[in-house]
Amino acid sequence: DPGCCFAGDADGVFGISLADGGQFSLRDVAAGAALADASQGGTQVLAPMHGLLVSVAVRVGETVDEGDLLAVVEAMKMQHNVVAQRAGVVECIAAEAGSQLAADDLILSIKPAGP
Repeated sequence: DPGCCFAGDADGVFGISLADGGQFSLRDVAAGAALADASQGGTQVLAPMHGLLVSVAVRVGETVDEGDLLAVVEAMKMQHNVVAQRAGVVECIAAEAGSQLAADDLILSIKPAGP
């Protein structure tokens, strides 16, 4: 359809841009589950729920230990701490403080430390 533009990524997130300027995205549930599994290994830190990213407590290149505070997400007027599941070095930060997140959106990624 000439009025729409579709784009997808390897994580199963598909963006749709409409001719009238509207945009929305769809998430492949199976791909989202794969991302959640990856986050348990500590390489990707995903939003635990839909909400406002209040703060990011780390910077790219910073070393973190298991349990360190990485970010704070606010949902329904409650703040939820997002902590490191393992030690490593922050590789990239994908979301900015003040942005709205959907559940399982990538916040940042961590390169695991050592073996």
